[in-house]
Amino acid sequence: HGASKSFIAECKALRNIRHRNLVKILTYCSSIDFKGNDFKALVFDFMENGSLDTWLHQE
Repeated sequence: HGASKSFIAECKALRNIRHRNLVKILTYCSSIDFKGNDFKALVFDFMENGSLDTWLHQE
């Protein structure tokens, strides 16, 4: 349970950070899925103009 508490604490801190070069975190989730596996997720604000992967790896 220590890892989940640490994840939640870090997410709470990150939600309060505002910077023009960072995508805003809207919410987060830490739970156990139906198979008993640890599940963690971050939900970010939608950013237009495609994915970061596309911008970083243009061909």
